[in-house]
Amino acid sequence: MRTPTNRRNRVKLVLDKDFQYRFTLTLCLMATLIFAVFMGLTLFFNKLSYETLTEAAIVRMPDAVDQLKWEFKMISYSLVLALFVFTVVLFFTSLFLSRKIVGPLYALKRRLQEIATGREGIRLKLRTDDEFQDLSEAFNLAMDTVEQKLHVLRQKTTLAHQLLSSKDPSKAQEVLLDALNPEKSV
Repeated sequence: MRTPTNRRNRVKLVLDKDFQYRFTLTLCLMATLIFAVFMGLTLFFNKLSYETLTEAAIVRMPDAVDQLKWEFKMISYSLVLALFVFTVVLFFTSLFLSRKIVGPLYALKRRLQEIATGREGIRLKLRTDDEFQDLSEAFNLAMDTVEQKLHVLRQKTTLAHQLLSSKDPSKAQEVLLDALNPEKSV
């Protein structure tokens, strides 16, 4: 049975399936297309060279023809295998790299959901290798400012409540207006 700490320490490669798979597949398709074009050109020019060599070998070295055909097949298979390996490596590399982009957005979304539930004291902490490190600084600064304003508002409403209890409604009204419009206060 796994404990919550073990589950938490596991690296989750895919945080946002839609974005990460779309990003990864787009990148893989573009790179594979470019690689396939260059591979096709390489095979085309190799085929021309090997056909020339084969024709010359038929006349001068008939025993080398089979060897030349075998070499061309091996080069062709190697290029196709290289394309496959390249695509697989690129897929997992781009998944890993997109995780560094999606991670901060995923963390921000979770923190905003916590704020929506009414929790206080929320701070955003990103992994050291994540992109957008300045996002956590901006979020935490904004939360500090909001919490300071909330603290002042609570103090003023508490004071207004006390003034209402002491039968001083005009002073309570002043404090409440000051709390609601802090820019207009003197």
